Amino acid sequence: MVSLMLPSYLFDLLPEDELQGSRSRRAIHLGCGSWQELAREMRERFPLLAQRVLTEADEVADGFAVVVNDEVLRWNGASVNLRSGDQVAIIAVMAGG
Repeated sequence: MVSLMLPSYLFDLLPEDELQGSRSRRAIHLGCGSWQELAREMRERFPLLAQRVLTEADEVADGFAVVVNDEVLRWNGASVNLRSGDQVAIIAVMAGG
């Protein structure tokens, strides 16, 4: 299982039945082994979340970054392999001056 960590404003986009089964307020568990599988499961189980954070090509939308086990991805989601126990976080990218 892969843990998907979300900030509270994204976690609130999950369906109510998914929230009740979650032990953590900001983590959900997914059975996936690659970014493509994670994106597919996200689209099936969490359509509002997927609509907010994914592009049509299943890449991360502008304004977000993906962190896998504390390593920020320099995006090429097609090559991301995930293992059981991995932690994947989707976070907002902050910029400004």
